[in-house]
Amino acid sequence: MFWVNISSLCKISGKIKQVAGFNAKGCVVSNCYRRRGSATAYKFLSRYRDARNTIRREYVLPDFCRLSRGYLRDPSQTAKSSQPEDAPQAITLNRERFALPELLFHPSDIGLNQMGVVEAVVESLSRCPMNLRAALVQNISLVGGCTLFPGFRERFFTDLRSYMDVDWCVNLADVSNPITHAWSCATAAFTGDMATEDQLFVTRDEWNEHGEEILHKKFLNFLDFESEEAEEASDEPNE
Repeated sequence: MFWVNISSLCKISGKIKQVAGFNAKGCVVSNCYRRRGSATAYKFLSRYRDARNTIRREYVLPDFCRLSRGYLRDPSQTAKSSQPEDAPQAITLNRERFALPELLFHPSDIGLNQMGVVEAVVESLSRCPMNLRAALVQNISLVGGCTLFPGFRERFFTDLRSYMDVDWCVNLADVSNPITHAWSCATAAFTGDMATEDQLFVTRDEWNEHGEEILHKKFLNFLDFESEEAEEASDEPNE
């Protein structure tokens, strides 16, 4: 038996996601998790404690004495009866491997009233001019650590494709390192002519004077930000 400082729990849980999610494919984005019967099937499999459970994984917790870093092990090769009393503890991962990544697409599963990643993309496209939307969906980059989940790219493409017009070509750009890609793009932008520095940044004085409108003016001036009230007023017949 060992004691773990609760201040280390965030660090441990982050390491579980890193090791179980990326290195050993512990967390997987499923293309069929929400289909009728699929979630029930995962729940049914998770009840088994033997080889019939093909989705179970075990993450061995560090005891910070003999083991300073946790690792993923195959539960089918480790029998509890053969383990010594001082064997390290382990966390069992079952259908959580599929349910947790699912929150990226359906946050409402845990009561979060917000859009998933695909819905956010669709909402962003709806705010762009109609003549640009077909071109924008041909150049989508997936960035961030969560995009490294196995199956994320395929699931994102499938869900987004269902929202788009049949004549549109949906294409996901190849990104060598999704974790650092956004920063690399920003760095490349700053290596150009700094004479245009005023167009790359918003100063505090500009923000205090103009607020959010300064962002529209500098970076999003190609969009139409007319209010709905103005559009409704223009549609009303002149008396």
